[in-house]
Amino acid sequence: WTEQHNNIICQKILVLEPFKAKKGSIARGQIWDKIANNLNSLQRPQFRVTKRSVRERYTLSSDKFIAKMRDKKKASGIDADLSDVEKALEEIVEKETVVEETAQNDENAKAAEMRYRALKNLGGTQKRQRKDEVENETAARAKRRRSGSDTMAYLREKNDLMQKWKMEEMQLRKQRPEAESKKEEQSKKQ
Repeated sequence: WTEQHNNIICQKILVLEPFKAKKGSIARGQIWDKIANNLNSLQRPQFRVTKRSVRERYTLSSDKFIAKMRDKKKASGIDADLSDVEKALEEIVEKETVVEETAQNDENAKAAEMRYRALKNLGGTQKRQRKDEVENETAARAKRRRSGSDTMAYLREKNDLMQKWKMEEMQLRKQRPEAESKKEEQSKKQ
């Protein structure tokens, strides 16, 4: 691999931006495939690559570049002049980190929204449970067993009603012979 090969690979990656598609997705694989096909169609410099080899070459180059930049910052803190390939790699790495950060922020926002909805639903569920508990308590009060005094009161009321009924029945029995005797007298008179 020459510097020119690396430069062209970086330019193709910058143009097609495979890191904008989700990692491991079909779309990202298709982008790497396009990059490999574009490189293979070039006459000068000539490439014989697959999408996997292009992806691995980029990963290797970017990892080396990141390590090199980290070492330079630790050593002196002064920015050194970068070659064309290093500039392109720097731009690619920056774009890739921006895409990853926005994806992470979106994921965090979705997670926060889901937690909010879950808590909102939980609040509604708790309200519903409290309402059900109140209904169950009233139902339990209505269905509870009667105490001994309640039973005695019921029996007293029943006894009083039975006595009244019997008294009325006795009065009707007394009135019936009187009514029959009056009917007989009237029928005799006729």
